[in-house]
Amino acid sequence: MDHLGPPQRHEHHGQAFGYGSFFIEGSSEEAAHFAALREHGGDEIVDRLQRERELMRHPRRLTDSEREVVRNAIAPLLRDLEVSGAIVPEVRYESRWDSGRDGREGVHAWITAGGIGGWGVWTQTEETSFAEQVCWLADQLQEWEVEELWRAGRSATWPECPEHPNSHPLQPDVEGKDSAVWRCPRSGQIICPIGALGRHG
Repeated sequence: MDHLGPPQRHEHHGQAFGYGSFFIEGSSEEAAHFAALREHGGDEIVDRLQRERELMRHPRRLTDSEREVVRNAIAPLLRDLEVSGAIVPEVRYESRWDSGRDGREGVHAWITAGGIGGWGVWTQTEETSFAEQVCWLADQLQEWEVEELWRAGRSATWPECPEHPNSHPLQPDVEGKDSAVWRCPRSGQIICPIGALGRHG
């Protein structure tokens, strides 16, 4: 499965405007940055960044159908986080980015731990299966979880591979078209469906 990387993380201590650069709103540096982006990338990229800045300030509540997509696809992952004793995020059903990425339609949400900082997650909705949606979110929540565990001073391997303890995490994958699974990246063996950690063996 060809996964997109997760959206860039945005902390509350600053606003990121393109390519990881940080500027004070209204500053001459920000104006120069936008002018350079407009010259080299065109109006579209600047308009998108400005829309995303506004959404960061005033997130858009997800529609009922968007909320259902996120709630259903993230539920197996929240279950795996909980049963494994990992850090379980608060899910906020709001969008801080435009709905699409790389020309693909999808839906965004926001996850946070104790209201500190935050991480945007996204899943595709165009020509995709439920298993693929779960797998897309698994990639992103896994990255978020590893960072949160590290920040908490805990082992930053999640979910740990039961075949090779203290070695590597399991990898999310789609088996066939209908099953999102955790797979050992070393042996290639499927350990369990996503949402069923602790039930294998």
